[in-house]
Amino acid sequence: MRAPLSPRLRLSLTLTYLAQGESMRTKHLEFRVGKSTVCKIIPEICRAIWLVLQPVVLPTLDADGWKRISEQYMLKWQFPNCIGALDGRHIEIEKPPCSGSQYHNYKRFFSMVLLALCDANHKFTWVDIGQF
Repeated sequence: MRAPLSPRLRLSLTLTYLAQGESMRTKHLEFRVGKSTVCKIIPEICRAIWLVLQPVVLPTLDADGWKRISEQYMLKWQFPNCIGALDGRHIEIEKPPCSGSQYHNYKRFFSMVLLALCDANHKFTWVDIGQF
């Protein structure tokens, strides 16, 4: 049985993949790791990063937080009763294996949908990433 890949290598592989935008297949060559291992590591590390950083970077707001945002919209933009500006984007992706037409959108490419809500100062208050 082989020794497990170090956390440092797993994080490095994931951050390189996210920064460069290349396919997972190219990372297996660059890091000399099996294709299936790369396909398992990247989502696992992304999930771990999200679980650690989400409460710090994008905390869940309570009623007072939403009220504060509404007041900011009124003061800054004279827009009453607004708790955020919502927008969505199709993020182009490679066709996932065995996905059929699941991720194929009306614009004729494969994508995942990003929805985001921002406060009056253009800071994200909520995001949803990954729906097709």
